Amino acid sequence: MIQEIDEKMNRANMLPIDLYIKKIDEDILKMATLFNFKTLVCNCAGIQTVAPPAITIYKYKYNPEKDFKGPLVKLNSENLEALADYVKSHPNKIQGIILDFNEFRDKRIDYSLLSYKLPFFQIHDIPIVFGSGASSSDQVVPSVTLRAAVKYFTPVRDPDNSKAYKKFYKNLMAILVQGKYFETH
Repeated sequence: MIQEIDEKMNRANMLPIDLYIKKIDEDILKMATLFNFKTLVCNCAGIQTVAPPAITIYKYKYNPEKDFKGPLVKLNSENLEALADYVKSHPNKIQGIILDFNEFRDKRIDYSLLSYKLPFFQIHDIPIVFGSGASSSDQVVPSVTLRAAVKYFTPVRDPDNSKAYKKFYKNLMAILVQGKYFETH
């Protein structure tokens, strides 16, 4: 019983996370606070604002859109084929693949091609996760929506009980805090 409660608390702590934000400013932080995010991961150079105490901000030390050597890779229309080739050669290097909502907002990614490729990543036990891709406050997406997108877009029926997703969320915080690929703001 205690272990079950502990697991639910750990899973609940992982839910309010946005793994890909392009810009951090006061308005984005207000929306993130409103949506009860605990962790934001950004790909922006300079953060000119102070995060509220309830939110931890991590910054990529590498470019997840171009550098496949990091544990999280951002999938986009330009790198879809190259990423698939990289996974074939190095199936254990990538811990998770991030899709951001801007790829769909701007219709940059072809959903039919994407739906053809997503099972390939699942076969290699690489979970697909979502980030808002927010560069303005109106692009911040609630964590519930980010989780629902995983269920909608991926072939995994129940990501919360999937081996690959459990492993990913279990290791995610360790990846963020180890300091090798991410730095805290």
